[in-house]
Amino acid sequence: MVAQTAPSALCQRFLGWFIESAEPVFDASCVTLMDFDVTANGELHFMYVLPFSATSALVEDTTIGVHDISLVERRGELERYLRDRYGLIQWQVEREESAAIPMLSKTKSPHESARLIPVGTAAGAIRPSSGYAFVRTQMQVAALAARVAAGHPSAVAVGRELDAYLDRVFLDVLQADPEGFSRNLLTLGRRLSGDRFARFMMDAATPVDLLCLIAALPKPPFLRGAVRVGRGLVRE
Repeated sequence: MVAQTAPSALCQRFLGWFIESAEPVFDASCVTLMDFDVTANGELHFMYVLPFSATSALVEDTTIGVHDISLVERRGELERYLRDRYGLIQWQVEREESAAIPMLSKTKSPHESARLIPVGTAAGAIRPSSGYAFVRTQMQVAALAARVAAGHPSAVAVGRELDAYLDRVFLDVLQADPEGFSRNLLTLGRRLSGDRFARFMMDAATPVDLLCLIAALPKPPFLRGAVRVGRGLVRE
């Protein structure tokens, strides 16, 4: 079920194609999380590529920001990317998917009831800095199952306070300059190991991982963001 969001809400929005290509151009051993070689559109804009074989892949045109991009524009960008990045002339779109994932707060389920215990998006499982929810949802479900087995079913919160603070700073800087935020991510990618980044995204970062992440971030924009978030917390 796709989360219902306001048109101007800060979201990760995407349109993806499951494609079968006429030529073997994909590397099934390598996932492209963020390719910033895309057309500027005022948002944090990148392509996500998940290959299944040399000729099949999921390719998603993805933006993070407050403005929606038309499906026509996204399809045109996917066509351009497949031609320019992979040199493809022919491919078959087997299936298309699109969604909007809220980045700032949990989304109220239209099926909410006192008899239901929410999990996933409706229970705040989305990681604000990434839009990822899979790992947190699995943690919620496991904890909820344990509570049900013990005879005390109740909602389960996930996420650590320090991670929540870092996510708020991340989103503050992102909102200040969505289109330019790719520079911050490229800097982070060059300075931080893949293992440390993966642990951070999966809520498994150690204190050393967090220190390395903070050290890897560009200082001026994130220090300004930390100050703004700190002032907001004081007002709360």
